[in-house]
Amino acid sequence: MNFKQKILILCVGLFGLFLIPFLTNAASVDWQQSGSDGLGNANNPAIYALEEFDGYFYAGTWNIASGTEIYRTADMETWELVSSDGFGGVLPDWYVYDFQEFNGELYASTYNDFIGGSIYKTSNGTTWTKVGSAGFNDLDNKGITKLYEAGGLLVAGTSNLDTGAEVWFTLDGDNWFQTGTDGFDDPNNAFVGNMIEFNNYLYVTFYNATTGGQIFRKTTTGNWETVTANGLGDATNLNFMSLAEVNGTLYVGSRRDGGANLYSTTNGMAYTSLATLTSVQQNIRDMYYLDDPSAGLFLSVDNGNGFDLLIAQPDGSTTAAVSPGFGNTTNVTGNQLADFGNRLVIGTGKISGGAGEVWYADYRTPTKPTGIKVPAKQRKVVSAKIKWNTATADKYYLKLTTKKGKAIKTFKKITADYKVINKKFLKSNAPYKVKVRSVFYSGGKSNWSKIKSFRTKPAKVKNVAVTENKTVGGKDITYDAVLGNGISYTIKVLNSNGDTVYTFITDTTSFFIPYLAPGDYQVKVRAKYNKNNIGKWSQAANFST
Repeated sequence: MNFKQKILILCVGLFGLFLIPFLTNAASVDWQQSGSDGLGNANNPAIYALEEFDGYFYAGTWNIASGTEIYRTADMETWELVSSDGFGGVLPDWYVYDFQEFNGELYASTYNDFIGGSIYKTSNGTTWTKVGSAGFNDLDNKGITKLYEAGGLLVAGTSNLDTGAEVWFTLDGDNWFQTGTDGFDDPNNAFVGNMIEFNNYLYVTFYNATTGGQIFRKTTTGNWETVTANGLGDATNLNFMSLAEVNGTLYVGSRRDGGANLYSTTNGMAYTSLATLTSVQQNIRDMYYLDDPSAGLFLSVDNGNGFDLLIAQPDGSTTAAVSPGFGNTTNVTGNQLADFGNRLVIGTGKISGGAGEVWYADYRTPTKPTGIKVPAKQRKVVSAKIKWNTATADKYYLKLTTKKGKAIKTFKKITADYKVINKKFLKSNAPYKVKVRSVFYSGGKSNWSKIKSFRTKPAKVKNVAVTENKTVGGKDITYDAVLGNGISYTIKVLNSNGDTVYTFITDTTSFFIPYLAPGDYQVKVRAKYNKNNIGKWSQAANFST
């Protein structure tokens, strides 16, 4: 996952989190759970890797029971299982460490305690193909802990408790080459914590429990050089799992038993200590910066009593964005953070039982619908198809009122850019008003659109009858009145060939035809309010002269 992104959040591993400048009213944005616990599988104790790809948002799970699973969603409401059983191997992979898009395909890296971690790729999100061999042909590379795209290369980092973690790269996604030695000449560099591209250098961090976490960097064509070999001067900084760039400054979060440290640098070599977290906040697991006026720099702090998601200010002060563990103290870790169309997403982990969760905050701004219209040609007489221009929304609300503004019904859960209102809510030849607003699943709403007035069509004329006028001769045509003021009636007389003989317009419910040539005829009547509101023709009444 590429961490040079849009929100800075620090996920403090298993105990805490801290954040830095750039926040305004992020705490006012509500967070909500997406999908059910474990995304439907109780054997998924953690949702670990997250990534957006080709219009979908992907989540990888930790599942030792049957193997890791991958789910995806297009709307943060409904999730689809796209890979299961640890990618289907005889010895299934346990969890997805990371995702990364590269050359139009999505890559996933895994952990496997038996054969070593693997890398898979997909172009459509549902068919996954293994890339190369497990563990890069080394059984001790138990996991591929990190994937990162830099300088046109896909770079992978491993975990290796024997000879030290390794770094590999590929130009085409299929042929891989190691860069640097195992552990970068230190076998205690047990796994790659993170990677980031900053000021034309690729930075790689390593977990080292002996001398402290180490950081190395290189340019595309240069050699690896040491940034720190002793935890930035504190050997109790065992790792630097969190890296994020914000406005030309690189932020680094550590894992440290006495309380994680947060650092910053503008040149990649000289680091400033910004804050030390509390003793229970021992690992800044992730950082993420969402570049949005309502968002900013967040810290996700793992905590044994429910991880803390905090919002940090430039002076190091923090405010809570949510209650610990989203109100569930068994959510002890906040794992990767990711952005899905300006929705900030985080996956949680549970150690003492239960399944991991996905939560998100929606920083999108719903746009007000425009172009509200009611086509004159309705499908039915007592029906109205309300249409509008597609807006930024998950769904729409439509409010129907009388001409005087009395509420009739607010329709919700509208996912298309139109709504057909039927006779349950409408009367024939009656005036109405409608307005529409955009809504996000998370609760964000736009202002209401401009009000659109319309009138339903007159009802179909019924009970047309033709009788002989015994006083003066000719024919009397009668029919039932149609509801509404301002109604006129069009009367059409046709001969036996179906040709129109006469057309008459009147505002009464009867009409007299003084003379017709001998023959067989039929008459039809329809009601009309105006040129856009014309009812259907009645059933024909047959007669002879």
